[in-house]
Amino acid sequence: MRRSALATMIVLLLGLPRLAAAQAANTEMLRRSFTYLGDALTIDITADAPGRIRLIHGADGVVEVTARAAEGFAGIGAPTLEGGHLTLTAVGAKQVEYLVAVPAATRVQVVLPGREGAEVFGRTSRTATWSWPAPTKPGTER
Repeated sequence: MRRSALATMIVLLLGLPRLAAAQAANTEMLRRSFTYLGDALTIDITADAPGRIRLIHGADGVVEVTARAAEGFAGIGAPTLEGGHLTLTAVGAKQVEYLVAVPAATRVQVVLPGREGAEVFGRTSRTATWSWPAPTKPGTER
């Protein structure tokens, strides 16, 4: 009985790296950091996939973005200096997730796909999370 349990455990342990590699092959992860000295930032999400964004406060003078797309690609456009505009996108993904750290003194507006207006992440908020569904028609993420 112990031998069969040991054999089963060995088979499982040998198979786990293959499963992890297969899962990693289907997930694109991207990280970017930008110097940002403004006090207001607009994040515009133009993804053709359902997703979620989480905002947190990070270091002064730096915007850090991590994006993860399942079976597709995530994109991060640098914040513009004149307007404080950061664009996040995804193409061909089944699901996309963004984690964005902004300076504590920065007021952030988030424009989500398929919604009118913008969500606000203020200076006194510790964290915020929003999600959105897939667009009803491809190419209509705005």
